[in-house]
Amino acid sequence: MRARAFEFARYAPARRPRKPRAPLKRLADADYIHAIQPPASRRLPLIQRPDRRQARSTYTRALTLCLTAVALLTACGDPTGPSARRTSIAVLAGDAQFGAPGAGLEALQVVVTDAITRAPRDGVTVTWQVTAGEAILTPVTTTTNSRGIASTTPRLPGSLGASTIRATADGQVGDPAMFTVAAVSTPVIAGVSPASARAGDTLAITGSNFGTSTSAVAVRFDGVRGTVLSATPERVVVVVPPCVATRAAAVVVSLGTVASTAATVNTVATGASPLRLARGQVRVFTEPVDLRCVRLPPDPAGASYLIIPQNVTETYSITMSFELAALGVIPVVASPAPAMAGSTFASDWELALRAKERALTAGMSPDAFAPTASIRAAQDLPNVGDRRTFNTLNAQSKTVKITAEVRAITTRAILYQDIAADNVFTAADYQRFGGVFDEPIFGTVVAAFGQGGDIDDNDRIIMVFTPQVNALTAKGTGSYIAGYFYACDLLARSRCDASNGGEIFYSMVPDPTGKFSDPHSATNVMRTVPPVLAHEFVHMINYHARGSQEVLWLGEALAHTAEDVVGQVFLDRGDAVTAAEFQAQNHSHARLFLANAARTSLIADESPGTIELRGAGWLFLRYLRGLHGENALLRALTSGPESGSRNITTRTGKTWSSLLADFAVAIYADDAPTLTGVPLEPRHTFVNANLRSLLGPPAAFPLAVRTLGFGDFLATGDLPSSAWQYNYVQVPAAGTTTSLNLVFSGPRGGPFSAAAVPQLTILRVR
Repeated sequence: MRARAFEFARYAPARRPRKPRAPLKRLADADYIHAIQPPASRRLPLIQRPDRRQARSTYTRALTLCLTAVALLTACGDPTGPSARRTSIAVLAGDAQFGAPGAGLEALQVVVTDAITRAPRDGVTVTWQVTAGEAILTPVTTTTNSRGIASTTPRLPGSLGASTIRATADGQVGDPAMFTVAAVSTPVIAGVSPASARAGDTLAITGSNFGTSTSAVAVRFDGVRGTVLSATPERVVVVVPPCVATRAAAVVVSLGTVASTAATVNTVATGASPLRLARGQVRVFTEPVDLRCVRLPPDPAGASYLIIPQNVTETYSITMSFELAALGVIPVVASPAPAMAGSTFASDWELALRAKERALTAGMSPDAFAPTASIRAAQDLPNVGDRRTFNTLNAQSKTVKITAEVRAITTRAILYQDIAADNVFTAADYQRFGGVFDEPIFGTVVAAFGQGGDIDDNDRIIMVFTPQVNALTAKGTGSYIAGYFYACDLLARSRCDASNGGEIFYSMVPDPTGKFSDPHSATNVMRTVPPVLAHEFVHMINYHARGSQEVLWLGEALAHTAEDVVGQVFLDRGDAVTAAEFQAQNHSHARLFLANAARTSLIADESPGTIELRGAGWLFLRYLRGLHGENALLRALTSGPESGSRNITTRTGKTWSSLLADFAVAIYADDAPTLTGVPLEPRHTFVNANLRSLLGPPAAFPLAVRTLGFGDFLATGDLPSSAWQYNYVQVPAAGTTTSLNLVFSGPRGGPFSAAAVPQLTILRVR
């Protein structure tokens, strides 16, 4: 629930004068539809909220000028004006690809931005055309998504040759986006000279079909890429990479995915010193030259290391394809990462509501977001039994009118029940429900996150219990929508004729017979809805404090933290059952994150999403709270004005890359049995929790760690933005004389994408 103001005054039943209000700066998107899921269910809806980051590519620069989809509509101009018809287009990914005749290639991607503001443009038609050659494109017209990205998939013709592809956008000014792809013959190696070389030496490879581009042709030694100095179709000159081992190495020449048969050359490793760490010590590598070769020593016997490749970009949607290659004494073993997960009913429903809300705000100027005159502001509070009409959403996402009756009034809430609902909740139940919000939810959340405001001058939020919420979830779906907030209620009716003019929370009703959807007892509603209410209350406070909304991942992390801090109050009172009702889902989500860290972006900002994201965000704030002031940090983050990762780094005084390195280590190292007795820096632990006990039991800690062995391996994968992967290697118990040489690179040993931010973190465990 995001209201402009939610500042509760002391209760006074008599009519009061109106309080002055400042105009809203911009409209927040409606809050996410809070879905309750049993542990077996794996997906919850996420809201679409672009982050505001300065990054490394045309796409990421385009994202920095507007914070959210709603801010794009307001701060970046009226989309009916001239800028809506003027766009710019640039290549994002897929240029300069090579493949065998007839092969399919990776997608071509462009980013379309406003020609004036440089903000990403949603819903723009992009036309793809082959201007030279015979490549095949599917499809030839596409539409940009919310991040301004459009793509098509190319297939090479059955004959050799290059194709040029042009992408243009509706309303485009400036140059089109141009791509080149080529069908090439398989490179053939005839000879390598000299036949033996040390790391850093220069070799000449003769043969055929090598091409002429030093950036396109790749020469790999046991999978590690050398530096090509020159290239002709018959001869390539290359520098032996620094991380080769002493042995007979397989040398391969390739153009894209088209690779030669391997030849053999004897390589000799350099005498560079290996990395020496004490147990519990951490080293972080960020510079490209350092990522080319990290050597782990062959001693002492039994020593072990946690190797964490990371993509620490601060911009959502920048996936980083990578290889973590090791050269030791054992044949190469490929270890691909698992595929990404998908969405569910709840996220699809929520995505449709987000689109509906964006349509409500199209063309508005910032002045349009001043709150409507309150429906009840100049009237006395209602009495129990009074009726009122509300606009609500039905299962088809259409607005319907309901009549609801006041069932209870408490210090902080007015509780209505739809007259179409059965009277399962008694008056005492409603009074008890409101009482839970009054205390401890209200006081605890305000103490942790700060005071809010009150847009309709009634010192309360309105809770509408209606079977329309039950009916949002079809029978047998598994997960269900327990409650939601709709931003239309904060708009004047001239802008949204369905507005109810206040802070309103819509809740499911008890339905033990399953009249409206799957059955839900009164006990179940009383148990599951209050945590949702705590969650929504933080969104209200956050919006009031900022005059805008926080980006998805951090806004939801803060809201989930509200469930945690309220649950802790019940736990401190000795009420472990109620505490679990507030905290158990956060713990469940966090366990799923630990099992799927390599597939979970910490900073995702659009639907569909995963509950692993929510677990990651909650766990990240739990970690940061322990190091940076608990409630003081929460209040600072809630108040803004920064958003997303910039909000975190400003409030902690730490860089994003260092925070993610420390957080990743702390997840593994906190109370780890393998580090018992080893002094760890506080930043490498959870100072406010025993993580293994909290999310365990310790013997079944769900963190996914891949054991790769102290020898040759090739771990590949695609890391989402602000994500990482855990790998474990151990020196043989009998010892060895050969270092393990690690290379962290892009696909096929090449460079990382320009937008990715690679980082390699290593922890000595044993």
